[in-house]
Amino acid sequence: MNRFTQIDSLRGLLLILMTIDHLLLWPFNSWNTFYHYIYGPFGFFTAAECFFFISGILAGNLVKNKPNYIQTSLKSRLLKLYLANIIGLSVLALSAFLFPQYFTQWGDGFLNDYLLTNPLKAIFFAAIFIYLPAFFNILPLYFYFFASIPLLSKSIKSIKNIIITILCSFLLWIVGQFALQDRIQEYVRYFFPQADIGWFDIFSWQILFVLSFIAGYYQEHIKLILLSSNNIILFFISIFCIFCFLVKHELIKLNINIFYLTDIKTLGPIRLLNFLCAAYIISLIFNKFSFFNINLLAKLGNNSLSIFTYHSCLVYYLGAFTKQIQSLNLVKKIIIFICAVLSLYLVLVIKKLAKISPVYIKKVIFS
Repeated sequence: MNRFTQIDSLRGLLLILMTIDHLLLWPFNSWNTFYHYIYGPFGFFTAAECFFFISGILAGNLVKNKPNYIQTSLKSRLLKLYLANIIGLSVLALSAFLFPQYFTQWGDGFLNDYLLTNPLKAIFFAAIFIYLPAFFNILPLYFYFFASIPLLSKSIKSIKNIIITILCSFLLWIVGQFALQDRIQEYVRYFFPQADIGWFDIFSWQILFVLSFIAGYYQEHIKLILLSSNNIILFFISIFCIFCFLVKHELIKLNINIFYLTDIKTLGPIRLLNFLCAAYIISLIFNKFSFFNINLLAKLGNNSLSIFTYHSCLVYYLGAFTKQIQSLNLVKKIIIFICAVLSLYLVLVIKKLAKISPVYIKKVIFS
């Protein structure tokens, strides 16, 4: 698979921002002042929207340029997504089962007591996607979206079908604005009270994957459109993005409540529009210039699945010691925080060591 260095660099940057965001959200929540600026630093969108959009573009491009991708590689990708989520949660469950005294603070955070009291059942229900605690509810969405690729790829072969597909996706997004997934979860909880089928509304978030998949599939056409874009359109899009940035950081205060219009859970209309406008500007820049080629970031982006899983476990392990971290002085907090972020690169080291054969290791040791 040909790697797009700029996209990998962007994904690496997003992984770092996401890790910082989640660390401030839980184990370092005493620094909540910084969290306000790190969470959605550029407006009403976060790294999550960017990841789904990038994944859709890459998937569409793969299906277009490798006609046998669905038959040869898609099942493997789905299996990796599934196993990454289950293995990550299983590691946490095993830790809680063996050393429950160290993880009592999980009940005060995003992971309810069910994983502590019934780890085996929790993993079983996670395996069938009805118990998905925070940070472990992202990869199941990817799984659903990638599983839809065979159908999606058949639905965009003509202009007429593309329009129908986008309209259907838009209608599902409208349904998602009424929190249909929450209603489904309430029904599931009649049979399994601890059910958590995911925080991000799948009916809303699918629109990002659908639009980006189409953009990736017709990449050359989209590139021509971007390169010949109207300056007037670009001007108004830029003004809207600047306005959203100023409102998000309360530099402009509105007299109306726009929470539901910018809600991340249901991907509210202003949030969706803000992200699509930002994605348009970023795509335009990436197609005209090739400056964002940062090898250190690209290495993270090239291993995004394993690093994302590691980051989820990292946040939970540090979250188990939130009170202890809060009691430390500022210097020690900063050191732990920086080390936690830099530890993302440990995944690359471990993966590299895993590729070294035992024969090679013996030669190194005894030479």
